[in-house]
Amino acid sequence: MSISLVLTVNGPDRPGLVEALSQTVAKHQGSWLESRMARLAGHFAGILRVSV
Repeated sequence: MSISLVLTVNGPDRPGLVEALSQTVAKHQGSWLESRMARLAGHFAGILRVSV
């Protein structure tokens, strides 16, 4: 049985941030289902739906 989670992420934008998030999801045998991301005034803002 899998659980669907909606995560919010925000903080300073930096190279490799999305890759680090996806590696964390994969490390926990999760699937990245969908997301919306934006760069706002030098900050990263994202909403992710993952299944674990």
